[in-house]
Amino acid sequence: MKSLEALKARQNHTDILLLKLMRYPPKTDDWSKLQKSTSCKLSLKAYGTSRKTLRRSRVPADVEQEADYETDDEDLLYENSSEDEDYVPKFDNEDYDEYGLDDDWLGDMDVEFNELGQWIGGAGPRRSTSADVENEADVNGDDNEALHGALDSDEECIGNEVGSDGEVDGDRFPEFNPKTDMHNPQFCLGMKFATPKILRAAVREIAIQKGWEALFVKSDSDRINVICKAENCPFLLYASTMQHANTLQIKTYNPTHTCARVNENRMIRVPYLTEKYAEQIKLNPDWSTESLAQAMSAGVKARVSNVQAYRAKKAALARLEADIKEQYARIRDYGDELRRADPNTTIDIKCDFNEGQLPVFKRMYICLGALKMGFRAGCRSILGLDGCHLKSCYGGQLLTAVGLDANNTTWVLAYAMVELENTDIWTWFLDLLAKDLNIRDEGAGWTFISDKQKGLLPAFEEVMPLADLRFCVRHLWTNFNKLFPGKVMKDQLWACAKATTENYFIKEMVLMNQLDPSA
Repeated sequence: MKSLEALKARQNHTDILLLKLMRYPPKTDDWSKLQKSTSCKLSLKAYGTSRKTLRRSRVPADVEQEADYETDDEDLLYENSSEDEDYVPKFDNEDYDEYGLDDDWLGDMDVEFNELGQWIGGAGPRRSTSADVENEADVNGDDNEALHGALDSDEECIGNEVGSDGEVDGDRFPEFNPKTDMHNPQFCLGMKFATPKILRAAVREIAIQKGWEALFVKSDSDRINVICKAENCPFLLYASTMQHANTLQIKTYNPTHTCARVNENRMIRVPYLTEKYAEQIKLNPDWSTESLAQAMSAGVKARVSNVQAYRAKKAALARLEADIKEQYARIRDYGDELRRADPNTTIDIKCDFNEGQLPVFKRMYICLGALKMGFRAGCRSILGLDGCHLKSCYGGQLLTAVGLDANNTTWVLAYAMVELENTDIWTWFLDLLAKDLNIRDEGAGWTFISDKQKGLLPAFEEVMPLADLRFCVRHLWTNFNKLFPGKVMKDQLWACAKATTENYFIKEMVLMNQLDPSA
């Protein structure tokens, strides 16, 4: 009784489909395609209806007929025919079922259906729905998702409502985010991927982490079929594009592995190692090949040869060099943008120009306008000058001029990237700095602190000979400690440096003379 009540309740949802089939009986080719539709199969199975029965059927008496509904000619044609020209027993015989079951199985078994005709309980077998995200087509065959009905559609999932624009509201399938999920990929049925490239990278990552080798049986823009390379391993992942969407979705997934972990994993390729260890190689470009190979083997938990480590390092450094070349090519655009943001900014770029060749970068000086005006307005005329080496594939040095603000914190005033330190470069740097700060009278009233940089003292004699020069105590102590080691002499040196008046300075120097006259 329950099954009959369910079928009656379901009649409202299938009357329109049956009317169309009765009105225009399909031909053999169209009928074979129509039977692949899950919604049509469930409807016809529930009513025990075949193609031949539909052709001989009459419109139900309780259903309003169309005004131009044709009856006599077509019905008499099929009733008087002993044989149908396109009759195929597999599809047309109402006693034949492609699953080997009787058409009347619904009436013989105690089963329950909901109002959509879906199996919800009872002794009968469960019918597959889109909730299982099953793929009816063979994974190696053609994908017939375009012919699937509403119940098996990727877009019209059970429990989701379709809006007025045809889009599904509240999609319950998870989406794979490569930025957050790639370090530890986790797959599940129905998971969606933006591109096949992302899915292939995720499969490679999880295969390397778990220690098995993946075999891509099918891999194109529409479908990806992956199995485990080990013999008799049941792992399987099949994904294809969703209906009406350029999105890849997992349709079949069996995560079980019965194979052992492999030490020689062919999924580990040079591009993978380059991408994974590019930042570490960038920070340590002198990393030896043997040490790098050991670090990579420990990281991926598989053997990485010295040749692979060497090629990965070479590719990472080449990528870094290419990135730097692209940045140097747009250095004038960078300067123009700084001047656009602050017209008071000073930028000076020097290049070597050779005939028939592109310009070669030499040095660049930058003094931001806001920092320049702020230093002029409220900072003391004391500057520290220093330089450091740049650790990149092109080398070079960075020169800086740093002051102190009213809170006694550093105020980076100007900086320059140069090829090396010498008198000519320091002269060029000090000349630009004097123009930006409007230093007059050959530097009178200004104090500069340095660590005796190469070529700096001759540059001051040429640009600002009247400026006061002081030296960094930290660098003085480095040389002082070689001749007079020990904490006592170190503390006394700092006491002399911290003296704020001449009398205190003379007092501390007397104490140092008592400790060691030669100091």
